[in-house]
Amino acid sequence: MRLSGKPSVFCVDGLNFIRSYVMAGGGYKTDDECAAALLDWLESVSCTDRFKNAEFRVVFDGGYRSVGPLVRGRVHAQFSDSDSADDILLEQAAYLKDHSTLKVWLVTSDGALVSIARENGIKTIYCPTFHELAQAALDAESR
Repeated sequence: MRLSGKPSVFCVDGLNFIRSYVMAGGGYKTDDECAAALLDWLESVSCTDRFKNAEFRVVFDGGYRSVGPLVRGRVHAQFSDSDSADDILLEQAAYLKDHSTLKVWLVTSDGALVSIARENGIKTIYCPTFHELAQAALDAESR
């Protein structure tokens, strides 16, 4: 899969991402440590040439937890509180798709969420695929 270099926004299903095999086994003691690591990693990704025109909106299920700064450059995180993170992600992605010039991607490995997003014309990318592309951008910059 190839992502365009056009200005894009990636709406990331935070809990799904950290519980996927992508972040699992990273030596994190808690989901909160893993969430903080995801935000740090995305901040690094946002500084690469490949993702310099991208912003990242990460939504975590549940109430606020201490994961460090919620705004890190072009990375913005939020918690769903009593709402569904899936609903928030779909709402944000649909709004941005219809009201901006940005290319919008929903990053999740949740099959039901992917189906609903695609029915609404929202582009999706599975967490492992996104991780591979983003990590490749980081690796290319470190050479």
